[in-house]
Amino acid sequence: MKDKLIKNTTVYTGENFQREDGVDIYIVGSKIKQIGRGLEKKVKNAEIIDGTNFFITPGFINAHFHPTQQLNRALGVGLSHDQQMDLLHATDKIKKSDDKQIMSYLAVLEGLKAGTTCFYSV
Repeated sequence: MKDKLIKNTTVYTGENFQREDGVDIYIVGSKIKQIGRGLEKKVKNAEIIDGTNFFITPGFINAHFHPTQQLNRALGVGLSHDQQMDLLHATDKIKKSDDKQIMSYLAVLEGLKAGTTCFYSV
């Protein structure tokens, strides 16, 4: 796997998500090796990726997650909250264990693709 240098991106860091523009990120293998400015001068033989118009944040945490219900979230569009909850719980009762497992895998994959790095399944 070739090293990568993401140049000129915007990062949000710290507890208050402070914004920093024009930041480079050097990745070796699958790990971030260095974050700073002007890294292209220090890095040799890395694939250069233009990070302009992109931003980097710490991972996102989903602290309230129902993986077996995730694929049903559009079923209740236009219904009241109580009707949505009744519908979600009714559909959850008729799902088989194998179906719930597959739905959970898909929900986790969707979250990972969106940047979620931690889930708490209630």
